[in-house]
Amino acid sequence: MFDHVKFGVSDFAASKDFFLQALEPLGVAVVGEGQPSYGVEMSPKGQASLCLFQTAEKPAHLHLAFKAQNRGQVDAFYRAALAAGGQDNGAPGLRPHYHANYYAAFVIGPDGHNVEVVCNEPERTEAKTVKRMDNVLIVVDDLEAVKAFFIELGLEVEGQNTVEGTAVGSLIGLGDVRATLAMLRTPDGQGIELDKFHTPSAVRFGPMDAPVNALGLRRIMFAVDDIDAVIARMQAHGAELIGRMQYEKSYRLAYIRGPEGIIVGLAEQLG
Repeated sequence: MFDHVKFGVSDFAASKDFFLQALEPLGVAVVGEGQPSYGVEMSPKGQASLCLFQTAEKPAHLHLAFKAQNRGQVDAFYRAALAAGGQDNGAPGLRPHYHANYYAAFVIGPDGHNVEVVCNEPERTEAKTVKRMDNVLIVVDDLEAVKAFFIELGLEVEGQNTVEGTAVGSLIGLGDVRATLAMLRTPDGQGIELDKFHTPSAVRFGPMDAPVNALGLRRIMFAVDDIDAVIARMQAHGAELIGRMQYEKSYRLAYIRGPEGIIVGLAEQLG
């Protein structure tokens, strides 16, 4: 296999810009450059490289084919190459006359060269196990107090209702159940569900004010704009400040403890 390919171009700056933009989806970047008469070397992470240099000669049109790791890179190349001024010479798609999984796109670049990106792998159809996280459940004893805490923090109540019966119990493995549920959400839609169990009664393991290094789910963290103002407001609402710190020049962080020992983290991004 070759180490690099070098050919002359009539407009060094235009050709350099075109190939860098068109091949950016493949990870291609400049790895070395001199005067236009010497040229520029472009490569994806030290692999075989493409080299261009300025020339007054009129080289024959080349067909340059670059290997993609997946079909998404082929699609991204095609869009990027057209945006860089290339001329369509074949939209992304299968070319079964080559072989069953030959997925390629073609664009005419500067000096009339036919630039191709091809993926020879079958399309990946990996199933996603989850789409997003919808909510986190917290079992509470004083539903109204905990709900008021999160409302003060900035969440909004989406709804509240009481559920009961063996169907609910069969879902959560507790038999006959009666519980009141309150759903609260952050401004961007992340949910916290507060559950007050009436039947059977809630069970507590360990102390209410367990330390942060206790096993299990220990805290929920929220992004905030003014961490000092949030801490002051929550302390006025009865929260306990556990501690605070600044992480390098990126974040200011704090942990507070609310009703029933619930630990909440706050993060303010800096800059």
